[in-house]
Amino acid sequence: MIAIPLMHKTLPDFKPFNQASKLDLMGIILLSLLSGAFIYGVTKAASYQTFFNPETYFWMFIGLAATLAYVWHNYRTNNRTVVPLILFRYKQFAASSVGLFLANMAIMGPMFLLPLFFQNLRGMSAIQAALALAPQGVGMLITRPFIGKMIDQIGAKYVVLISLVLSILGTLPLIFVTANTSMVFISIVLFIRGMSVGGINLPLMSDAYTGLSDEQIPEASIGVNIIENVGSSFGTAIIATVVASVMQNTVTSATHFSGYQAGFLVSAITLAFIFLPGLFLTNKRYIK
Repeated sequence: MIAIPLMHKTLPDFKPFNQASKLDLMGIILLSLLSGAFIYGVTKAASYQTFFNPETYFWMFIGLAATLAYVWHNYRTNNRTVVPLILFRYKQFAASSVGLFLANMAIMGPMFLLPLFFQNLRGMSAIQAALALAPQGVGMLITRPFIGKMIDQIGAKYVVLISLVLSILGTLPLIFVTANTSMVFISIVLFIRGMSVGGINLPLMSDAYTGLSDEQIPEASIGVNIIENVGSSFGTAIIATVVASVMQNTVTSATHFSGYQAGFLVSAITLAFIFLPGLFLTNKRYIK
């Protein structure tokens, strides 16, 4: 109720970029099916505490079939789909898409894991766990105003690469936390991790539209949102599966800690993979 009048007042009113475009109902159905099938398949892996189970195989097969069907649908309609695959011919869009998928896996997965870690293994209440996460939010808040200026000055490439280093530095210590680890130390680590979040996601999102025409921007926006949402769901499900698999059939608190530590390790490894697409982002220093 509050957001609607604010949006009406602040959002610009502009003409559609492509008034001749039609609703791609088949594309919407196939994208929904493939993303839902992949996510549900990974979720079932968490239930079985292993990726090697018949239900995960089944839903992954459905997701793959839906993906192939969407590729054929895109070819048959000559890229007149809800997310035209021709967008991936643009280097910045392709690199940003891969980076956003991995970034949302690596960032959103631990955001699901950290409250459980504080409550289950540190004995905190829900309110205490929320307060323990505050340093991460403060880090995000402090750096966000400067990210846009940095992107304008040096391009997305170096902003992402520097932020990845910070994020890994803020994730690796979580692999070694124990019941005796100081909360001051954990707060500092979370603050560093929070500082890097905006420096990864914002440049990747902005660089995705580099080189695209006005008519392609709405389609690219849909694609970016789908990639982010699927990546977040994948990250949460995969890290939950890893944690459950490590803690399977164990009762000691030490082994429970190792489960959470494995989840943070997966996040750190995923962050490291983002360096590769990050190398293909815009470098304004090179352009000048």
